[in-house]
Amino acid sequence: MACPSTCATCINSTICSSCPAGSVVNQVGACVKAPVCKSGQFLDLKTVKCLSCSTSCTACSNSPTNCSACISGHFVNKNNNCVAIKTCPPLSYFNFTLESCVSGASLCPAYQFTTAVSSAGVPTCGKCFSPCAACNATADSCV
Repeated sequence: MACPSTCATCINSTICSSCPAGSVVNQVGACVKAPVCKSGQFLDLKTVKCLSCSTSCTACSNSPTNCSACISGHFVNKNNNCVAIKTCPPLSYFNFTLESCVSGASLCPAYQFTTAVSSAGVPTCGKCFSPCAACNATADSCV
């Protein structure tokens, strides 16, 4: 069986199953030249056209919401969607796995209290004044 000259491999004498580099199989099984998509676009294999990624994606593939990079203030979650990073209250941080703010108040060891929490959830701890076994928010607020 001879493949059409534009095919790399074929299913039968008229339908391509793969194409040489720079081409893609279209809906009718023919190889067509693939367009070069701009940043923020992806190649839609059904229409063989460049389509825009979703507004929060700066790079995507196969669909507008299958993101690999996001605009500032967003991150790619486990479902490859761009999600906004929330501004968290004092003494808390944004947990990327949970996609929510988490309190950092209990991150310090005994006899210490949280004075600040970095964006990565790392606390800065201060020592409680004696005789406090534990304190909350300030060195002299015994619990």
